[in-house]
Amino acid sequence: MAGDKSLDIRTWFGFRRTPFASDLNVKDIFIRPSIVEITDRIRFAVQNAFYYAVIGEVGSGKSTAMRYALGQLPPKQYSVITISAGNRSFNELLRQVSDAIGAKNRAFQATSVLRTIYECYRNLRESGVSPVIFIDEAHLIPMETMSQLHLLSQQNLNDTKVTPIVMCGQDGLFETLRSPFCKPVMSRVLDGYNLRSMAADECSSYIRHQMNNIAGAGPDIFDDLAIKAIYQSSGGIPRKINAICLLSLDRAMRRKEQVVTADMIREVTGNWWER
Repeated sequence: MAGDKSLDIRTWFGFRRTPFASDLNVKDIFIRPSIVEITDRIRFAVQNAFYYAVIGEVGSGKSTAMRYALGQLPPKQYSVITISAGNRSFNELLRQVSDAIGAKNRAFQATSVLRTIYECYRNLRESGVSPVIFIDEAHLIPMETMSQLHLLSQQNLNDTKVTPIVMCGQDGLFETLRSPFCKPVMSRVLDGYNLRSMAADECSSYIRHQMNNIAGAGPDIFDDLAIKAIYQSSGGIPRKINAICLLSLDRAMRRKEQVVTADMIREVTGNWWER
């Protein structure tokens, strides 16, 4: 069994597709109630030219929620400009936005880069499309950079028209936003959401969704006790659920079993450095 390189969980269980993958199409995402709420709130914030923020711990599904929510904005009405934040100066952030929006700019001064970005905004609006800035991993933005973020969303240096910004990150994002130095940014944040881990019943529904809708398998590969063990071990964190499920499916395959049991969950969730 261990030497059979052609065997994987997809062929062993007869899956249509491999479940619990991190690169699912938007149409395959498990729609949690929280995702529906985030989607509705983002749509409202964008329509009214405000900011919106989502926070949550590592693996809680922030990026998945944002992919779904932003994917629901009509592409004929909105152009989502996506950047991944880091420990960058404001100038470096501007250059990143400039590249993402397709602006041709060789200037190095912030005011010059901003003018180019504003010109791109105007061109989009004149074509009937409204720009939306999405910043992933926003908790990594230094406070000095965050305090100037509102400049990125203006139409020009003297205009009050706002380009909406949607951002998500870990809890540190909220701590940065609440700083007195970031009042110009926080004043534009219409609303936000703290994305928490799944409850037990939601975890169970998530696993069933992956098995039925993605893998095309029956509902009995994970027995009830196994699902309870997955929830207890993962704490309801989607990324941890995915990892545990994949490891346990592999364990069942190597044992030539067609059902994942609670014992298998306990085996794969033990500390690997203590084995």
